[in-house]
Amino acid sequence: MTKDISDSLVVNEWKSLFTNDIAWLSSKGEAPAPFEFDAYRSEFKGKKIHYDQFTIDRCDASGNLDYVAYHFHMVVKEIKSNETVGDKLFSAVAILKRDSAGKWKIALLAYKD
Repeated sequence: MTKDISDSLVVNEWKSLFTNDIAWLSSKGEAPAPFEFDAYRSEFKGKKIHYDQFTIDRCDASGNLDYVAYHFHMVVKEIKSNETVGDKLFSAVAILKRDSAGKWKIALLAYKD
């Protein structure tokens, strides 16, 4: 990943994993808000992001809802300089909803570093 991928198939496919009305839950105790895909798209213009140590801690489903609690390590580097601008371990939870076609999509996402 050494170039701008903001308009690539990778980003467009990534967006298809979420419901149209996905909400973002802040770790600062704020009410859920719309997930700003355009803000993330701009991140892919000049940065490369690497995820590792991805571990699912718990997953449970009931009817058309599912939740996944997980944690992961993320390193963010500037594409031009290869400088590391972020290196964090995150805990997260995703609430998924099954759509009418039976496909699971993320409806709520929350991170805590």
